[in-house]
Amino acid sequence: MSKPGEPYPLEAARELRKKAVDDAGEALAASVRAHAAAAQAVERERARLGRHDDETAAFVQSERTVGARRADDALIAQAYLARRRKERAEHVAAVARAEEDERAKQRAVIAARDALASAKAEAEAVEKHHARWQEERRKRAEAKADEEVEDLVTARHGRE
Repeated sequence: MSKPGEPYPLEAARELRKKAVDDAGEALAASVRAHAAAAQAVERERARLGRHDDETAAFVQSERTVGARRADDALIAQAYLARRRKERAEHVAAVARAEEDERAKQRAVIAARDALASAKAEAEAVEKHHARWQEERRKRAEAKADEEVEDLVTARHGRE
């Protein structure tokens, strides 16, 4: 049983749970920012790939409109297109890496959200315990006050 002026025995746990909720909230916010940055990186890589494809398509189209050319010009064009295919493969790989990073960041957001929910549940459990503890103290104080009033009434009536 606690005494009237006695502090809540689980105050340290209560403070730790509050801090855990704050920390989990900050971690979630950081994860959300990291995911947003990763999503932007995916869009940038896709845009680079798109520009590369557009440039290559424009070159191919210009080659078709030029018509017959010298053999060395055709070899240069073939070498250029071979290089563009290699560059495209690099762009596709960069998009794939960015997408994988985004998926990892998405999983981190989900994990951070779960951690926040868990921290909130634990803090809520301690807060409920604290509320019950306060209610018990209030009831005991009321009962003690009622007893004191009864004792005073009995003492006064006993003297009369």
